Amino acid sequence: MALACDFEILGGRLGPWRMQQLHGKRTVWFSCARLFSCSIAAVPRDCEHWRTRMLLVVAAGPLATLFGLAVAANAAVWAEPQSWLATFWSALAQFHFFSFVLGLMPNGESAKVRNDASLFLILKRDAPPRASWNSIIG
Repeated sequence: MALACDFEILGGRLGPWRMQQLHGKRTVWFSCARLFSCSIAAVPRDCEHWRTRMLLVVAAGPLATLFGLAVAANAAVWAEPQSWLATFWSALAQFHFFSFVLGLMPNGESAKVRNDASLFLILKRDAPPRASWNSIIG
């Protein structure tokens, strides 16, 4: 969604892997600190319709989790019953379900990094956040 909304992607995280691109230099590293996280770091290329574009980018995270839930649940239904594959897809569907539900609950202002629900509410309120953008975007 960030690419579709004309944001410049500076980096991203998928599980323990993190990639960052600054000043034309790419770095990739592994960290066990956040095994189950997925995020991007992106900045808009211009300020036109900034708030609407940012809302779309923030909303894309929970939608991706919901899509993962649908794919895993569908795969679990079609897998052979009582097989290890059915168990795997079922567990993955449950993980996506809990991630989606918990992601809809805003975390507090004292959190190091704001979750999608908090970001969405801040942007929707049209009020500046109390914390700096660095602590919000992470």
